Amino acid sequence: MKFVQRVHYCPKCEKNIYFWQRTNTKSLEKDYTCSRCQNEAISFWEILSNKYIIPYLIGTPFFAASAVYGLWTSTIGSIRPVDIFIMIFNIIIAAVIVVNGMRYKQKPSIPQASIKSSKELKDFRKQNIWVILFGVLGFIAALVVDIITYYIWIGIASA
Repeated sequence: MKFVQRVHYCPKCEKNIYFWQRTNTKSLEKDYTCSRCQNEAISFWEILSNKYIIPYLIGTPFFAASAVYGLWTSTIGSIRPVDIFIMIFNIIIAAVIVVNGMRYKQKPSIPQASIKSSKELKDFRKQNIWVILFGVLGFIAALVVDIITYYIWIGIASA
């Protein structure tokens, strides 16, 4: 399992440049220019650490689960204190998981010239399956945590 992303870097501005287009063999061979200074950009593949990217893929669904839970409870009736607690708890769990992953962010080593090889393109396409898998796993974990938290809250309230 390898996670990669295509990075475009301007050596004059010393900043990353972002373009709205798909990453495919045609876009790999294209030469890019910086929109700020019109200097030639360096394009290369950045290999992401699994310890960095997997917490994002698992933690981000907790943010979304908080929004989905709030929307669902507001449409079926009034929002109770347990619902507010669950939404805040989801956000805290997501923040802890994502911030923990930030510790493993590595600065990419920027090459001197653009790398136009397409050997990482296969890994780039394969990672979509892993992203969907970890996203679904994160939503299932958020659902389980929400159900357990709800029943603990109801159990404590009824005691």
